[in-house]
Amino acid sequence: MRIFRRKKKIGLALGGGAVLGAAHIGVLKAIEEFNIPISYIAGTSIGAIISAFYAFGKNWEEMAILLKGLNWLDISRISLSQFGLLSNKKLGKLITDNLGDVSFDEACIPLAMIATDITSGEKVVLKSG
Repeated sequence: MRIFRRKKKIGLALGGGAVLGAAHIGVLKAIEEFNIPISYIAGTSIGAIISAFYAFGKNWEEMAILLKGLNWLDISRISLSQFGLLSNKKLGKLITDNLGDVSFDEACIPLAMIATDITSGEKVVLKSG
């Protein structure tokens, strides 16, 4: 394999859309195969989940196994509340079970997650806590 060398840092941004989770894993597989160093990673929705797993040291193979049999309806259900439209308690448990109770500053790669403030509609960048 050719080793990718570059003086500049590379950041990776992963988008939302549940089915894109599989595509993101394919991108990470190629990145690993070509030894492309990722200096920063960010994502929204499924991209935030994949970004977190990668930032905390999970490789594409581990993520593929973890997400292969995942039924999104089992981990996220409709629940109208002041916090949003979906209850993600089971998704939170999946993340905690696989990464532990971690904070952003413990990630191997600097990580950011992008969300929307449901009240104002403004973008929120999460990168600490």
